[in-house]
Order: sequence, then C-alpha cells, then structure tokens
Amino acid sequence: MNPEVKFLTDAMAVICFLITLSYYLLLLYKPKRRKADRSFTSLTVIVPAHNEQRYIEACLQSVIKAEFKGEKEIIVVDDGSTDATAEIVSRIKAVTLIRQPHRGKAATMNMAIARAKGELVAIIDGDTEIDANTLEEMRKDLEQEKTAGTTCPVGVKNRNAGLLMWLHVEALYASLLRSIMTKVNANIVNSGQCGMFRKEELVKCGGFSTLGLSEDMDIAIRLVRAGYHLALSEGTMAHTNMPDNFAWFWQQRLRWFRGNINIVMRHTRLNTGIIDLYSMPLVIYGYIQSLVMGGFTLYKIIDGYCAQVQASGQFLNWPIVAFLIDWVSAVGIVKWTFRLMTGAAPFTPVDFIGAIGSLLTYPLIVIAIIKFDKKFDINHIIPILFMAPLWWLCMIVQVICIPELFNKKQYNIWTKPSVNQPLPAPSKAAVGVE
Repeated sequence: MNPEVKFLTDAMAVICFLITLSYYLLLLYKPKRRKADRSFTSLTVIVPAHNEQRYIEACLQSVIKAEFKGEKEIIVVDDGSTDATAEIVSRIKAVTLIRQPHRGKAATMNMAIARAKGELVAIIDGDTEIDANTLEEMRKDLEQEKTAGTTCPVGVKNRNAGLLMWLHVEALYASLLRSIMTKVNANIVNSGQCGMFRKEELVKCGGFSTLGLSEDMDIAIRLVRAGYHLALSEGTMAHTNMPDNFAWFWQQRLRWFRGNINIVMRHTRLNTGIIDLYSMPLVIYGYIQSLVMGGFTLYKIIDGYCAQVQASGQFLNWPIVAFLIDWVSAVGIVKWTFRLMTGAAPFTPVDFIGAIGSLLTYPLIVIAIIKFDKKFDINHIIPILFMAPLWWLCMIVQVICIPELFNKKQYNIWTKPSVNQPLPAPSKAAVGVE
C-alpha cells in the first residue's frame, strides 16, 4: 500500500477510536441538574408546511392532544404548497392557517414567530407526530437556568418497510449522540423535526437564518455561542415520517450534507469553546472520513473481488458471496478483529485500534434502541447487522457534496415534491366532531 494512503487510513482509524471512546466517556458522565429560573404558561406551536397532505392532519391532531399547562396557540404556515395541505388544515378548527408564496422554512418560521403570542415557541415539522407529554417535557427543560432551546429523541414512524428500518435505527443512534453531547453543551443540532425555544432568547439571537439549508444547526450554534444551554428532553419522543422512496431519500441527504458544509464554512472558529474544540471538528471529520475511508473501502472490495474471481475463474460463487457478506455486515468486522487477536492476520496496534473503534459503535446503537424504543426485536437486529451499506451510501453523498465548499450562496428553500394522491377524507377530529 502507498505510504501516504497507509498514513491517512491509520490516522482515520485512530481518530475513529478516539471519537467512539469520547462517546462512552460522555455516556458515563453525570452532570449536575440545572435549577429552574423561569416558569412559562403560554406556548405557540408553529408547523411550517410545504406539500404535507399525507401527514399534516396526523401531525396537528398529535399537537392538539398534547398536554400543556397554560395557553396553547397553533399556527400552520402553508409555504406555497401545490397539494391539498392548506385545504386539510383549514378544516381543523383549533388551528390558525397562514398561506404564503414559497419562501423557505427559515423565512416561514421567522414570520410565524413574529406573530406568536406564546412565551415559548415550538417548531414541529408537518410530517412529524409528538407524544402526549412532549410539550410539557420540553417546557420543563426550558424552565432550567440559561436554557434557551430543547429538542427530543426522534424515531421514524413509517419504519416497517425496507430502507425505513435502517433510518429508524440511525435516528435513534443520532438521538443518543445528541443526548450525551448535551451533557457538556456540545450538541449543535436542535432537531428541526421537533424543537422548542424561549421566544425572547430566540429573537435576541436573530431567529432562524435564511442562509444555508441547516437552519436547526445554525440556530443551535448561535445560541450556544451566546452563552445559552441547549437541552434534550429524554422523557418523550417525536415520530417523523421519513422518505419512503429512494429518490426522495437521496434528495433529503443531499440537502442535509450540503447544509452541513455551509455550516462548517460559516461557523468554524479557532476558539476554545466546546463546539469549536469538539462539535465542529466532528462534522469536518465526517467528510474527511468519507473521502479517505470511503475510497479505501471501495478499493479493498473491488481488489478482493477481482482476486476471488481470478482464483476461482467464476464471477459468483459461495466464497465470493461470503466475502461480500463480510463487507456489508457486522460479521466482517467481528471476524477481522478475531483474526487480529489470534494471529491469523498480521497484527499492528493501529489495525487493532481501528477494529475495536468500529466494534464499539454497535453497543452504542443497541443502547440507543433500548433507551428510546424500550424494546429490541428483529426490526432492529437486521439493520444493525447490515448497517454498513447505509453508512457507505451516506459517505457517497457526503463526497458528492464536497464541492459545496465553493458555493458562497446557499438559501434556505425546501423542495419536497407534491404527492399525487386523492385528498384524504376529513376525520371527525379534524372538523371538531366528538
């Protein structure tokens, strides 16, 4: 192997191990609970919606039913939808509907915040449902001293088919990482699917930026830099509907990873704050890892496959299938670690550290599932065993998005497609019938 490539892959392996180790240390860390310094009795729930006819009614019914000890105002802003979103919302009596031309999510939220009457502002996506206690749990966290924003764990509601099982497990793992990073105020993703803020502090920080595609990360970073704490309300959960076709999924990931690069460009600082020393480097590392390890992995798979074909004279046989299964499943990393430990493969400290770093990710995923789903079944086991293809796919998208570094203008406009399906019949709840 080329010495330069060997150095890069070894460096990535060591960094991966150190990052995973930091997650375990944060998992074990027990911060002091913050004291309450405020009380809030009014809330405005804002639901920005663009082509959400499939899910908007279920979203709003979950918000209406959610408990809140005080006044609760619900505003839906239909941001230039081309489907029946506005018609569905107009049937629901407990909701204020505002219609506007397509301006983008950030501009939509800022307009609604300016009209909001509540001391607290919750932002809930139109394809997301919340638990009955979500608003109350988030209110309690926002009453803690210097806490300006909070989010909650997110799962995938439509998770019982194909790729969506993988996305659910991925979402639970991401929620665990946000949970542990919140302990040291290093979480820089106040989830756009379900978040709540103190309105006064949110307005002081300038509201949501219309620059870039990751307005949830942008506001989280600005609030932390302003000296505020961001919480994660672990006693509740939000349930979002993820893309149920590959084209939509691809578009979503392109938007996320393009937005993350814009965040890196606008918010990277040479400071000593926790987000500058830890959170932002993690985002940057993700793209470097995708470029280096993604390319190296692809090379190893192609090289190994060609060697198998040359040795057997066949393009596909059981040894080749076993070889490919090792690469796409957790079985391969377990076997590789075992071979290193038994001397069946040449042992080097860096290879061993890299293998252990990869293996230690899986217990964290299991912890996330048990912590937030409260169960562990076959719909969790299959994605865990075959998580590698999703990771590789995300690496590919990240590499594709790297040229975004040279794009100086990125505006917060969403492009969710309209769904061509009949208008849902009004439910009794929607028209206010008991």
